[in-house]
Amino acid sequence: MSCLENDLTIGPLNPDKPEPLYHQLYTALKNKIQTGALPTGAKVPSEKELSDNLDVSRITVKRALNDLAESGLVSRSRGRGTIVTASTDLKFSDPMHNYVKNVTRLRKSTTAQILSRDVLSASPETARNLKRAEGIEVEKICHTLSLEKKVLSYVETFVPDGLAKNFHDDELCHEPLMTLLSKSGVLIERAEQTLFPVSSDSHIAEILGTEVNRPLLKIHCIMIEESGRSVEDIHAWYHPDHYKYQMTLTALNLPKN
Repeated sequence: MSCLENDLTIGPLNPDKPEPLYHQLYTALKNKIQTGALPTGAKVPSEKELSDNLDVSRITVKRALNDLAESGLVSRSRGRGTIVTASTDLKFSDPMHNYVKNVTRLRKSTTAQILSRDVLSASPETARNLKRAEGIEVEKICHTLSLEKKVLSYVETFVPDGLAKNFHDDELCHEPLMTLLSKSGVLIERAEQTLFPVSSDSHIAEILGTEVNRPLLKIHCIMIEESGRSVEDIHAWYHPDHYKYQMTLTALNLPKN
């Protein structure tokens, strides 16, 4: 194991593995970013420092760092070196305020762009998710989250009852909708969330800048306020190589043997 600056322990890299050394280093550094060991704004050890400590060539290190930059996890420039641009993992644990905190952190470390806002009749699926009558009017808000000009996710949010009509686009770009709803008196009590793999269709592929049928991570989330009313039906598509989902489960009142 090699201990670098700020107790950043990496390695050892194994030349006997089928995985190339540069990719082993890329994976190790990516994990450090996603777990917060290398937080947003942190400086990654230099090519020379990594090369000397891990006993690998500068070419190997450069390839790993360039791949991190291409993935949108770091930025590289002469003089500044390699800087972590964002930790985009999704780490949620009970209670609800931790969920809000993590979604807010994600929004602050990325750039949101509103693509469209339309009022339309709810589809049977949307009406069912929102527990409303089929055909009611909902607002559909489509936006992307980007890092270093690379689109990381595409999100479609369906909002009933005109709850979002008074929020301007710039407000939606700077804060998650659930935060804005909370400030307006609509308090989110819980979220029902499902994660599953999907393949990108032509529409999603074009927005994310990827190929059709590429594996993606989709998250479906329904936000529910204190009265039990569903106020957001959210569908989000993510590049799986940019996101890690971590959940903490706490045992409460388990029966003792």
